[in-house]
Amino acid sequence: MQTIKNDRDFRVGYELLSMMTEAIAQDGMTIERYRRITSLKRNLRQYANRDTRFDRRIIKDDGMDGFIALERIPDDIKDLDEAKKYFDRFMSFPRTNGMYDCTGRPVTNWFKVFRRLGRYYAYHSVSFDV
Repeated sequence: MQTIKNDRDFRVGYELLSMMTEAIAQDGMTIERYRRITSLKRNLRQYANRDTRFDRRIIKDDGMDGFIALERIPDDIKDLDEAKKYFDRFMSFPRTNGMYDCTGRPVTNWFKVFRRLGRYYAYHSVSFDV
């Protein structure tokens, strides 16, 4: 399973885990199912235990066109590359194509990670798919 980035993915992951355990009850455990369940549980745990103490301050609001926010990355991140990976994995909004043209979902246009006063922050430009 892909990385869990938001609460919706988290809920879908738990539903998928429930379906997998039902399949095990019917058909038994296979090595492939064991690997998938292990990976899914790891991703669910990682999302649930993430540091949610980061702040998001909108510094420019463009209404329906989106916004630019200043976001604080957790304090335990000590390296610039690690901060970029963390932002990309947990804080960005990926572009996803829907069945229809306009999904209304937020999309990350760009971000810039930098260090200020010993902490990492990111400027995050977000627009909406409308």
